[in-house]
Amino acid sequence: MCSTLILFLTLATTGWRPSFRAAYFNLLALAYLSLWWPQIHRNAYRNCRRALAWPFVVGQSVLRMAPIGYFYLVKDNFAFAEPDWSSFAFLAGWVWLQIVILVAQSILGPRFGVPQGWMPEAWEYHPILREDNIEAAGLPIGLVATPTSPVAVDRTSKRSGGEEKRHNIYSTQCVVCRENLEVPVIRAGDDDPTAGGVAGVLARRSYMVTPCRHIFHSDCLEAWLRFRLQCPICREELPPL
Repeated sequence: MCSTLILFLTLATTGWRPSFRAAYFNLLALAYLSLWWPQIHRNAYRNCRRALAWPFVVGQSVLRMAPIGYFYLVKDNFAFAEPDWSSFAFLAGWVWLQIVILVAQSILGPRFGVPQGWMPEAWEYHPILREDNIEAAGLPIGLVATPTSPVAVDRTSKRSGGEEKRHNIYSTQCVVCRENLEVPVIRAGDDDPTAGGVAGVLARRSYMVTPCRHIFHSDCLEAWLRFRLQCPICREELPPL
């Protein structure tokens, strides 16, 4: 029904003023090129940051921009549409903005910058690890302190508040690659000044914690989840990335 209404409305634009007709077609093109906004919303809703392959995203964007570029840039097109370089630049920027947001969701997390109450609860594969959660079974299984490893010191907090915030280095073995995995754990009673910022998000991208409290390298678990949504250790079903 919507397609039929749009078709009749488009035929009726032949009698409109050129400015109104151009605004109408620009609005249609804007809706046509808003193809990634549903995916952006879905990523945030499901807390899924790697839903689509990048060749698919780039290919679909180019294919959708091709006919728009023909009518907006070619002077002697078969629809006799007047070229409009400024509108095409705006539409290309609109598609580019959507791709940038998808990239940001992949790197910084699908809910980065979204207020916490706007989306339903979902599993966070990159949680903040704290010593306070040991008794509450919050730390991953098998993650133990390594006294021989260096203690990471947050110099930013020292400059701003005069007190150093230290992160103990905990270690375990990733069962996928059989390599050592060391992660920073915030000491009991301390706050992480980078918890809500870009630095904190990027620091937590090196490890992933499953709902069954097993921890892995991010690259290892992501490669495993491409084949099966099960924990490599206990075979518990896992939510998608």
